[in-house]
Amino acid sequence: MTKRTRTWVDQSTAAGLIEVSPRTLLRFRQKGFLQRGQHYRNATPSRNSKILYCVETTLPKIEKLTSR
Repeated sequence: MTKRTRTWVDQSTAAGLIEVSPRTLLRFRQKGFLQRGQHYRNATPSRNSKILYCVETTLPKIEKLTSR
């Protein structure tokens, strides 16, 4: 069994790769469309640390949300 690696990037980078604004990522996160651990996580254990997004899981979710 191969272990899938995930690419975690900061909010600005994720927004550029996914082609949405950083504010849109924040709104989707606040509304519960993106799940902690699957789509995003904190860079450090502190709740005040910057948010990192997993490109491999977030991109398909955003595409699904915005295709309506």
